[in-house]
Amino acid sequence: MNKKEIAKRINVTITTLYNWQKTKPELIKLIEYGLKL
Repeated sequence: MNKKEIAKRINVTITTLYNWQKTKPELIKLIEYGLKL
Protein backbone atom coordinates (compact mmCIF):
# COMPACT_ATOMS: atom_id res chain seq x y z
CA MET A 1 0.00 0.00 0.00
CA ASN A 2 1.50 3.33 -0.99
CA LYS A 3 1.41 6.60 0.97
CA LYS A 4 -1.33 8.12 -1.17
CA GLU A 5 -3.67 5.19 -0.50
CA ILE A 6 -2.90 5.27 3.23
CA ALA A 7 -3.60 9.01 3.42
CA LYS A 8 -6.93 8.52 1.68
CA ARG A 9 -7.96 5.63 3.96
CA ILE A 10 -7.18 7.47 7.19
CA ASN A 11 -8.54 10.79 5.87
CA VAL A 12 -5.43 12.98 6.11
CA THR A 13 -3.44 14.83 3.48
CA ILE A 14 -0.36 13.27 1.96
CA THR A 15 1.67 16.16 3.45
CA THR A 16 0.44 15.31 6.94
CA LEU A 17 1.39 11.69 6.40
CA TYR A 18 4.94 12.62 5.37
CA ASN A 19 5.26 14.96 8.38
CA TRP A 20 4.13 12.15 10.68
CA GLN A 21 6.67 9.84 9.03
CA LYS A 22 9.45 12.26 10.02
CA THR A 23 8.22 13.13 13.51
CA LYS A 24 6.27 10.01 14.54
CA PRO A 25 7.63 6.97 12.67
CA GLU A 26 6.10 4.54 15.18
CA LEU A 27 2.65 5.99 14.42
CA ILE A 28 3.11 5.23 10.71
CA LYS A 29 4.13 1.66 11.53
CA LEU A 30 1.04 1.27 13.72
CA ILE A 31 -1.25 2.64 10.99
CA GLU A 32 0.28 0.37 8.35
CA TYR A 33 -0.06 -2.63 10.66
CA GLY A 34 -3.69 -1.77 11.39
CA LEU A 35 -4.54 -1.44 7.71
CA LYS A 36 -3.04 -4.86 6.93
CA LEU A 37 -5.46 -6.61 9.29
